[in-house]
Amino acid sequence: MSKEEAYTIEREGEKLTFTTTSFRAEKSSVLHEGVYSPEFSSIMLASAAAAGIYAAGEYFNISSIIFRLLLALIIFILAFWISVQYVFRKRHLKAVFDKSCNELSLTIPGFITTTHEKIALNQINDIAMETKTLVHENPDGIAFVQRIAKQHGGAVPGLGDPEEFITLSLKLENGSERIILAVKSDYEPEIPLKELKTFIAI
Repeated sequence: MSKEEAYTIEREGEKLTFTTTSFRAEKSSVLHEGVYSPEFSSIMLASAAAAGIYAAGEYFNISSIIFRLLLALIIFILAFWISVQYVFRKRHLKAVFDKSCNELSLTIPGFITTTHEKIALNQINDIAMETKTLVHENPDGIAFVQRIAKQHGGAVPGLGDPEEFITLSLKLENGSERIILAVKSDYEPEIPLKELKTFIAI
């Protein structure tokens, strides 16, 4: 992962905008991301929805096969579009540091809703770079995936290993913190700690 892939920084006068898709320190799925891409996962979800609609037609004795196929196709298209647009899409955290009004505008996307927060810059006591290690809690699932992978040509390297993240956090005056960047340490990304500290004069 390059710096450009991890985050972007744009500076305009007294305003600095920090944007990233890497803002959660979470364990990787046992489903290999090289195979289970957002598009492939969306197809699987949409196919399941379409198959469910077709099966419901059988259950309720809807005699027209063409009608059931057409309804299943419509459901597949809708489910695929919704999955790509909302379920599996990349979400961006955005932090706008504005010295002209002494304010940080923080936008943190969730699965359904998005959190918007305004924080005075003088309430930020520090910006800290820390490490966090996560250990997988499902060894049986990992072993199962590895067995399947071996049957298809080879094991997935690193699957199930502890994962170490480098996080960049805003330490606030009230004792709370806001993580604005979390990247795996093996990517060795350039962390903009000094750049952000210098900008808000911490």
